[in-house]
Amino acid sequence: MPKHLFWMSSALAIPLVILTVTAFAHSGATGIVKVRMDAMKAMGKDMKALSFMANGRRRFRPDRVRASASRLARLGQDMPKQFPEGSIHGPSEALPAIWRDWSSFESLARKMIEHANALNGVAADQLSTARPIIEKIGATCSACHKKFRKES
Repeated sequence: MPKHLFWMSSALAIPLVILTVTAFAHSGATGIVKVRMDAMKAMGKDMKALSFMANGRRRFRPDRVRASASRLARLGQDMPKQFPEGSIHGPSEALPAIWRDWSSFESLARKMIEHANALNGVAADQLSTARPIIEKIGATCSACHKKFRKES
């Protein structure tokens, strides 16, 4: 097989593997756990699209930046309601630390919303202004995952 075909097929296979693993991880989820896992999956897709634009792997599209930022802000608003105390049954990746340190969890959600709203504003027009805010959103997500999500 020519080298370029190998790399192209590999590049196409990787997203399929990721989707399969994600679908398997969410299998069996019901109720509020499924709702929040689906929301996190949607947020992950938006962050992936934003990071690809920020690092030049995809063309910068202000309309898509705004759509992703709006969705992130909306999903962030819903996030605290999707974590009623003790909802760690089934395939949940939530750690009990969420409820022990609820104020930090809410603070990280608010911070993500603030960054998403900033990105949705004038920052979405130029890559140079969008990139640092995309990085802040990513850092906020990472901080929350590090503190409140089980390692997979």
